[in-house]
Amino acid sequence: MFENVRSILYECNLGHVWESQHLSGSKSTLLSFVEHMLKTNYIAIWKNDVYISPKCIIYRIFKTQHDLESYLCNLPEKYANCLVNYRMCNNRLLIETGIWVGLERNQRVCNLCNNGDIGDEFH
Repeated sequence: MFENVRSILYECNLGHVWESQHLSGSKSTLLSFVEHMLKTNYIAIWKNDVYISPKCIIYRIFKTQHDLESYLCNLPEKYANCLVNYRMCNNRLLIETGIWVGLERNQRVCNLCNNGDIGDEFH
């Protein structure tokens, strides 16, 4: 357990608190700062992961902030589910199903036309 506390403090650039075992401010101020730093770090990692993932091409069009979209709460559940599935690439398009059989991304072309385009949501 103490190793987890140490790790969190170092992650939040507060290694000096661990090393000195001394807190210059209040406990609540420290906890607020740690919470803020952990959230900030998480969101930075989330944004990077979304940006570099080839599966998130559609997702990053709709999602720029790490928060709940209020319109999803206002839609009937079946429509919200459809929209979320679309945004998360949870579909049966070749861009997704091709992964299951080991096709490289550039080989997942649309099998309904002769354009040679990738069979994704854009096509």
